[in-house]
Amino acid sequence: MSSSIKPHVLVIPFPLQGHIMPLMELSHRLAGRDFPVTFVNTEHIHERLMAAARHRKPSSDDFAGKVKMVAVPDGWPSGDDRTKFGTFCHVMLKEMPGHLENLILDINRRDDRKITCVIADAHMPWALEVAEKLSIRRVAFWPASAATFSVMASIPRLLEERVIDSN
Repeated sequence: MSSSIKPHVLVIPFPLQGHIMPLMELSHRLAGRDFPVTFVNTEHIHERLMAAARHRKPSSDDFAGKVKMVAVPDGWPSGDDRTKFGTFCHVMLKEMPGHLENLILDINRRDDRKITCVIADAHMPWALEVAEKLSIRRVAFWPASAATFSVMASIPRLLEERVIDSN
């Protein structure tokens, strides 16, 4: 990246609290180092976060103007039960990539600071594919512990060596 290009990071978590909070913490740390951040949530999560924000006092940790909160549709009808996890993931995978691509194109068309990097929850690989398609640098972020990642990454080898079985 040339030194004349000002960085602008787009962050997209998987829409669950244990995924949103670590990526929000990362976003605040980036904002604290003067990186503008666009934080993307689903419309459902965005509405809940904005409602919660209206009920608390602002603080110096809010990074006003540096972490811009935006929303894209998740493809799930408003008010529907999102606890059907498999169905929700399928609908999200089908609907969200196009909305994310349109959001990035819109930001890059109207903002002086173009999106230069996408940091996506590792559970949202399609977001990294969107970034690749648009020739934007991309980073997968693992929101859980390193130990969890290590165990999950070892499963194929453990199966192969018959330490565990598929049950």
